[in-house]
Amino acid sequence: MVMMHFKSPTGVEASFAHLWNDGGWFPKGLSGFFAGFQIAVFAFVGIELVGTTAAETKDPEKVPAAGD
Repeated sequence: MVMMHFKSPTGVEASFAHLWNDGGWFPKGLSGFFAGFQIAVFAFVGIELVGTTAAETKDPEKVPAAGD
């Protein structure tokens, strides 16, 4: 989107400059980043444990697939 100079309906143009404008990457400090990172790691580990638990069941062939 940045390479094609995408412009939103409000007129804001996609640009790498938005990464450094208004205080940079963490304008309010690292606390917001760490709060979001903690949630992302928790969600990732949780979904990984579903597969591990299914694989270690007595008969994993009987565990229904999520996509079916």
